[in-house]
Amino acid sequence: MRVVVGLDPHWVEPDCNIPSGESLLRQFLHGQRFFEREFGHRCLEFWNPDVFGYNSQLPQIMRESGVRRFLTQKLSWNRFNKPEYHTFTWHGIDGSDVLVHSRPPTPTRRRRRSPNCGETREATRITSNSRRSLLVFGHGDGGGGPTRAMIGTLLRARDLQGLPRTTMRSSDEFFNALEAEPGERPTVVGELYFEYHRGTYTTQARTKCGNRRCEVALHDAEFLAAVAGGEYPRAELDRLWKVLLLNQFHDILPGSSIRLVYEDAERDLAEIEAGRRRSAIRRSGSSKLSL
Repeated sequence: MRVVVGLDPHWVEPDCNIPSGESLLRQFLHGQRFFEREFGHRCLEFWNPDVFGYNSQLPQIMRESGVRRFLTQKLSWNRFNKPEYHTFTWHGIDGSDVLVHSRPPTPTRRRRRSPNCGETREATRITSNSRRSLLVFGHGDGGGGPTRAMIGTLLRARDLQGLPRTTMRSSDEFFNALEAEPGERPTVVGELYFEYHRGTYTTQARTKCGNRRCEVALHDAEFLAAVAGGEYPRAELDRLWKVLLLNQFHDILPGSSIRLVYEDAERDLAEIEAGRRRSAIRRSGSSKLSL
């Protein structure tokens, strides 16, 4: 039997500050469509561990997309103000709320050979209002899963004196246990600001400008296609949206990638604007249409 667990309903893991609200909605739309088509279900959880802060509209967007749980570890990197809580209810600007677990940081690559249960316990001891914490293990950015040694460490440590009780379980089971905890959960309202990676609103300005131009271009293309009537160019517009969503990846749009990435991004963004024009010209029947 194959068990599939969906943890990220996005098309990619996007930056959550610069893209428009419509772009973030499309991230969820195409991500949820993919999971439903390929695996027969939608994601209830939004894992976004490596993004440079979270805007205050996200709880509303998550709820509209069928997501009610959110996990990150990035806020624990804050340079000055560490998170006041690790488990809390996050309220967006419209009052929508989601359950958040902001886990401690993953140990450095040098120490990722085995899960460090004691370190996770100490990191959550002071600020935690919950008796539970999620220890994410594996090779992380390397793309690999857990090793035999990691699993062996957890099996030995599950009932070891001096360490917290440890159980391997699914993310869904963990969040179910969080939701079932008694007592009132603390609330955080508005933006979850990240105090570390600076300059993400200002670097690679040409890519950021191209992103915004393409967001406007796709809005206009969809509007014109709708009011013109006839067959709606859904496949072409979906293709162009997916190119844009790819380039909103959290290490592209904020400006934290290498030069080659931005050369590719400039090419892709130019393709979106050209595709918008081609679509409009075909529908108008005239190459003189001004856009």
